[in-house]
Amino acid sequence: MSEKQELLIKKAYEEIKKHKNQVENDPYRLDYHLMPPVGLLNDPNGLVQFGGVYHVFYQWNPFETAHGAKFWGHYS
Repeated sequence: MSEKQELLIKKAYEEIKKHKNQVENDPYRLDYHLMPPVGLLNDPNGLVQFGGVYHVFYQWNPFETAHGAKFWGHYS
């Protein structure tokens, strides 16, 4: 992994940490729908079941709730 990629991943985790209290105390946050830790969840896909575990992959922008830098997110 390149130094630039490592820095971008580090910044994404910093965003999660920075907004943790706000996210956890949001009375409108959904309890039973998939939501990203912070930012934008887009294009959920890859809904698969493997070995008795369900997986979903999605595009994720941790820096804002708009389209821009994208990561792949995963829930199981």
